[in-house]
Amino acid sequence: MNTRPPAHSPPSAETVLADWRALGLPFRRAPRLLAPLPGGRTNHSYLIEADAARFVLRLDGATAALGLRRDHEFSFHAAAAARGFAPPLVFADAARGLMVTAFVEGEHLAPASLDDQRLGALLDVLQGVHELGVAVPPTDYRALDACYRGADAAAGPGDWQAHLALLEAAARRGPCHHDPVPANVVFGADGPVLLDWEYAGNGFPLLDLAVLACDWQVPRGHLAALTGSAPRLLDAACEVYAQLCRGWAACSARCD
Repeated sequence: MNTRPPAHSPPSAETVLADWRALGLPFRRAPRLLAPLPGGRTNHSYLIEADAARFVLRLDGATAALGLRRDHEFSFHAAAAARGFAPPLVFADAARGLMVTAFVEGEHLAPASLDDQRLGALLDVLQGVHELGVAVPPTDYRALDACYRGADAAAGPGDWQAHLALLEAAARRGPCHHDPVPANVVFGADGPVLLDWEYAGNGFPLLDLAVLACDWQVPRGHLAALTGSAPRLLDAACEVYAQLCRGWAACSARCD
């Protein structure tokens, strides 16, 4: 897996806003910083205002260590935004490690607040994501796990690769968000919108359902029934997702 970092360290938010014309930000008037936005070890995000509208300025964080491909992210984000699944992409510069999107009004739900109506809407969005026409190489989950774990690549339960092998033999590949956790879903007036496409790739769509099972606490049997998924494959996806989460947590701790 190519884990190239940006060609330059990302500038500060203040520097970006001061240099907005030279950077090519498509505003008519100078943007101003409103507030930093919470969350995100791989990103630093800021709410900004320009031309009487609000936007999100995103600066890269630990790109290389966490195996991210910003070029893939921008491709998926742009395709998803065209379908209404992501905030409109205003500006992206992978070399400088910055991105600007429209700010989406809405709410982040706790798992307990995800009723069947909103779950259905989120599943509809994910189904649309899984049909996006973005062509990138297949995600190598073994390489991603090794990237996360570094020197500890052999650590963790060994049977997760058997679950991955089952997915490789029997599950469909296609576009995936890979991270539709509660913090990355905004329920707006027109339905759910997915944020943070940095892990998007050509993988197993069942892993997006695994996030719903593991992070949104949707019962696996209910998910399988709603989506027509084979329970054994959904179980395997949950095990693979759990392994990747363990590796990500270990890597993130090293980066702190």
